[in-house]
Amino acid sequence: FAVGAPRGLEGSLSSGIISSVRTGSEVSPKFEGFRVIQFTAPISPGSSGGPLIDEYGKVVGVVFAFRVDAQNLNLAIPSNYISGMV
Repeated sequence: FAVGAPRGLEGSLSSGIISSVRTGSEVSPKFEGFRVIQFTAPISPGSSGGPLIDEYGKVVGVVFAFRVDAQNLNLAIPSNYISGMV
């Protein structure tokens, strides 16, 4: 599930599946050396920074991007990358 605030609509929830955990370089050279979660839950502008949660409510990632040129090709940062900052 992706939770966000697309177009200011706070608390919006969408569901999908995790399609893959990819190396960052598969997505963009800027993400070299990192892993990203690819998922299908629909997101829109305003959803970046929202949690990606599993069916138990555990945060598995933070939504940070979607591909404009592809349908439901969305990306999240794995939660283990940011857990030390929380």
